[in-house]
Amino acid sequence: MKVVFTFGRFNPPTIGHQLLIKKVKDAGGRDYMIYPSQSQNAKKDPLDFQTKVEWMQKSFPECAAYINSDDRIKNVFDALVDLYNKKYTEVEMIVGSDRVGEFKKLLEQYNDTEARHGYYKFMRITVTSAGDRDPDSDSVSGMSASKMREAAANNDFDSFSRGTASALSPTQKQELMDDVRQGLGILEERKRRRPNPQQQAIQRVTLQIRQLNQRKQQLSQTKKRLQQRRLRSKLQKLNNDYTVDAGDEKKLKKIEAKIKKARKKWNGKVVEYGTTDALNKYYEMLPKHYLEGE
Repeated sequence: MKVVFTFGRFNPPTIGHQLLIKKVKDAGGRDYMIYPSQSQNAKKDPLDFQTKVEWMQKSFPECAAYINSDDRIKNVFDALVDLYNKKYTEVEMIVGSDRVGEFKKLLEQYNDTEARHGYYKFMRITVTSAGDRDPDSDSVSGMSASKMREAAANNDFDSFSRGTASALSPTQKQELMDDVRQGLGILEERKRRRPNPQQQAIQRVTLQIRQLNQRKQQLSQTKKRLQQRRLRSKLQKLNNDYTVDAGDEKKLKKIEAKIKKARKKWNGKVVEYGTTDALNKYYEMLPKHYLEGE
């Protein structure tokens, strides 16, 4: 099973990140994850990990359940180990175009290799470009987080607001800018409520339960598709193997035995096959005159 993910600083979350996350979501369907890094410093990473996750969940609410909040996952290798432990067999990473080669070489280098970060083994690892512009870039080439930090440092709310996600209200955008200014050491620490360790643990467990339920639903759907595929294959084989003339008494006896066996096995159970059940499908393959005595 394939999963799509990205790993980045998101410090602070921007509309550039919004486009990146949309691309990850579109590529992964229900199987994708967003992993924020835990780097923090007053120059380039003003938001601490938990604060950043909070703002990402507010900025991208449709993807909140897929944004990692587990502070034990600190780097891209930890992310791969996490996905491997979730039983994925194929992984695709989406990053800025200038980092595709770097990550491709790095991730493949440690595939099926026990190392300090742990172990992962994928049948296939691909690294895809999110586009020419890296949202985490510090260059002037894009809607970069560095421009957002610069706007926050200059107390330029209009410029900062234009770079934030559309889901945030004006009040929330101001609060985000204040958090960035605080992390940059410009704004004195505000008395803003932060989740205590117990709340953080509850949030982490809640997210894990939600992800497990989603995984359970995916597995259930996959199992159902496989069952239907096997059933169609069996019925097709019956169509091919037991199409006989009405006068072929020997083969008709074999078909009758299969019908009785199937009726005993599926008694009271409905196994869908289009608009009819599997047991009726057996009957359809038997010449009508042969059933008159039943």
